[in-house]
Amino acid sequence: MTKVFIADNSAVVRSVIKEILRKTQRLQAAGEAASFSELQEAVRHSPPELLIADTTMFSRSDLHQLEKLCNSLPLPALLYHQRGGMGITGIRISASLEKPEFIKFSSQQMESYAQELEQLAGEIKQSMLFSKHAAVQAGCTGHCVPASIRHTYKAVFVGVSTGGPSAIAELLQSLGRGFPLPLLITQHIDSFFDKNLINWLNTETGLPVHLAEDGMQPLAGHVYFAPSDEHLAFETDLGNNFLIRLNHDPAVNFLRPSVDKMLESAASVLGGNCIAVILTGMGADGAKGCRHIRELGGYTITQDEASCTVYGMPKAAFEAGGSCEVLPLGSIAARLWELSGRQRNGG
Repeated sequence: MTKVFIADNSAVVRSVIKEILRKTQRLQAAGEAASFSELQEAVRHSPPELLIADTTMFSRSDLHQLEKLCNSLPLPALLYHQRGGMGITGIRISASLEKPEFIKFSSQQMESYAQELEQLAGEIKQSMLFSKHAAVQAGCTGHCVPASIRHTYKAVFVGVSTGGPSAIAELLQSLGRGFPLPLLITQHIDSFFDKNLINWLNTETGLPVHLAEDGMQPLAGHVYFAPSDEHLAFETDLGNNFLIRLNHDPAVNFLRPSVDKMLESAASVLGGNCIAVILTGMGADGAKGCRHIRELGGYTITQDEASCTVYGMPKAAFEAGGSCEVLPLGSIAARLWELSGRQRNGG
């Protein structure tokens, strides 16, 4: 069992987190604190194996002292920041995530979050072990700072609407051949224009671009578009293969295909191993899905206002707290390569 220390200035939140931990198989509450001074004294006396804390209970000075404390023990830390915030900056901590509304959790939500938290805790501990091994290999001395969690992303999911064809063409041209992940795209598009778009992108970008078909297994470096009037969804088969599933479920906010529908399905199948990108478009489709993926630990990118034809969908995702990073269109491809963990052209 992993001993977890909880630091939050709300007794109610501490109680909910302890209840969530009780629903896991490998995590166990091993103490709690309502202030930084209580936390310091408790963990120095009896160091836990993981710290879960809310950044709002710390001053900037406290956060730097916490960093030193975590590195000296060493103690992996999961820090929650407030909704809509951009996480911890200026210090290095094992992981920083947007804080869920714990006090509103139902029993079913606790059960679901218990599984997510258990997986995340394992990734955080593995990350620290990896960084310690890497530090030894590099000859690091003193208090070497643990690296951030290293995800093994499975796919990139793109949502786009107004101004989409040209934006997608630019993104794919910048991405180039040999990208190690599949790209799944939901573009709001009129009926019967989808095949023309696919043909144009195949010619314009030189990449293998497909109209998604039910049962397809997405391949690395290939691009798959939701057909007009069908939602793009996913599942894994008995062999754990990632498959496309198309459906005619009701429209979401009058939209089919829906970006939110695609992202929610991706999150349910791949969890935090998703990268979501929201490009130019009118409305708010994709905002909820981005926020969900970010809460699960996935990575989300929204296009900046200056490079958008219409700054609607990216703005909505950002304002909903669903954006890890805001980038101009011309910088997104390079960032995707970085997140994939591979160098361009397989270098």
